[in-house]
Amino acid sequence: MPSTLKKLRPLTDQFDLGDQYLSAPGGEPLKSAIISAHDKRDDQPVVLKYWQKTGSAVDDDLREIWQHEMRQAQRVLAYPGADKVIVELLRYGEASDAFFLAMPRDLAPLDTMVKHARPDHWLNNLDVPRSRIVLWRNAERLAKALEAVHNQGLVYGRLDSSSVFTASATAPDFRLGSFEWCVRLSEAGQSAARRLCEIRRCTDYHVVPRRLACARPVARRSPEARCLEPQPWALSRGERI
Repeated sequence: MPSTLKKLRPLTDQFDLGDQYLSAPGGEPLKSAIISAHDKRDDQPVVLKYWQKTGSAVDDDLREIWQHEMRQAQRVLAYPGADKVIVELLRYGEASDAFFLAMPRDLAPLDTMVKHARPDHWLNNLDVPRSRIVLWRNAERLAKALEAVHNQGLVYGRLDSSSVFTASATAPDFRLGSFEWCVRLSEAGQSAARRLCEIRRCTDYHVVPRRLACARPVARRSPEARCLEPQPWALSRGERI
């Protein structure tokens, strides 16, 4: 009797992978890799996130992480307006040697952008008010992304520069991605559970200025970044809300 299971193809049969990682898997357990790629099915460039299979029991954990990220991303994207501040998933699937998600081609993790930004990129010019305006608008975008996460009953919980994606060198465009470590909090009525929810939500918001302050060495030296909440006289008129 023929098998009803569809035979899985290797990842490289479905995508041409780039030469350099945008985020390398490294030695951290269960960590994904992010790389520029070309989708052979649609003949389109994409950014590919994947978890390499190990051929061991760890693959069950990797499958669970991959499925969890898909579910949480879809849940958050269902929130009104979230599509403007959350990374879109173009497609996802399982290969014989990996689990993967495909994202729009022009995005890169913030930590990668920080390392490779050109001298005229706004990240390298935070002493200029116009560049700092981009920074504050991006902070606003992250706050809106976290609002979508929280209003869908989730806590992000592991916000760092590898989970924020960007493309533009001149305009605010931050998007939140990488939902594999999101936690869905039960709607049970225990006061302790509600208190834990509030604590973790506050932690999500509290970490935003710290991550932005570490975006670039010049940011860490600036009075605004050191204080995290800039004094009004340190800002230009256009930066004030």
